[in-house]
Amino acid sequence: MKVRIVHLSDVHLSERRQLAGAVRLDDDGHNSALTNTVRCVEHVIASAPPDLDVWTITGDLFDTECPTPLEERFAVELVEEMRKRAPVVIIAGNHDIPMAGDGADALECLRARPDVYVIDRPGVIDVVSRRGPRVVFACLPYPKRDELGRALPDASREERNAA
Repeated sequence: MKVRIVHLSDVHLSERRQLAGAVRLDDDGHNSALTNTVRCVEHVIASAPPDLDVWTITGDLFDTECPTPLEERFAVELVEEMRKRAPVVIIAGNHDIPMAGDGADALECLRARPDVYVIDRPGVIDVVSRRGPRVVFACLPYPKRDELGRALPDASREERNAA
């Protein structure tokens, strides 16, 4: 049986994104770069095969670890549309997580949703699609600096910062 996966990466939802050096607003008063990005993802969702097994978003759904309420709203709406069709695996990227400490990350707004797997630590997860195939993912999200320190205890600060 074939497994069908739709993969997105580096979506970078952002109200701060500039086009030609300026923030441009659409007719609703939203950053047009943000709404264009949302429209592109909506097109991918609408174009996905009907027998889809799982969605993956591998890094940088957001452009910053502290998304605005509008960025969060768009992310939740997009992920809700995705999970109507198939489970969603989201692997944190460097823009989605705080670089040090255990503070909240940008993906908090998506964690408690059914059929949504938010991965911010290395590991292996099992996802059972609605069609039946089991899909196993080995996940390696972007590491936080304090995790690099634990993983590389003999490295100098400069070496850990360069990693």
